[in-house]
Amino acid sequence: MNEEQLKVIEDIYSTLGSVANDKATEYEHHFKEGHNEWTETVDREQHLQAIIEWVIQQIENNFEWENE
Repeated sequence: MNEEQLKVIEDIYSTLGSVANDKATEYEHHFKEGHNEWTETVDREQHLQAIIEWVIQQIENNFEWENE
């Protein structure tokens, strides 16, 4: 594992720890697409789903991963 991959793991670990300890029921997600920016309010389940998807993306983008 190289230094950049180690940083990715540290970011994932930190994010998951923060999310697990944050018991809020509503979250604001900020989006940007081209020149458009908007905010959506999501519930805890939607927030956790978004974090899980982000973690999967980080792993797929930064590590050799064979999906069997």
